[in-house]
Amino acid sequence: MSAAGIVGSLDASHTACKVCAARSGGLPAVRSEAPERIVAILKSARSPAPDPRLTEVLEAFRSQWRAIARRKYPSLQAEIEDAIQNALLKL
Repeated sequence: MSAAGIVGSLDASHTACKVCAARSGGLPAVRSEAPERIVAILKSARSPAPDPRLTEVLEAFRSQWRAIARRKYPSLQAEIEDAIQNALLKL
């Protein structure tokens, strides 16, 4: 994927993130930050002093993924929480 494509997808993700957050009463850290800042917050998890918004960002991801899973895969609810936890570990 080209750099322009990546930037475009980040912009689309940022817009979608704001829309999902607004619909689900999402958390402010994700709703108000640029995609690049969210990535920096996530990367801070490896530092000795993680960004104070890290927990809020991770919870926003979890909340959005749960909403998507409930809508798209209602029969897999028992497995969804495990899948979300695994995804969060990989972030």
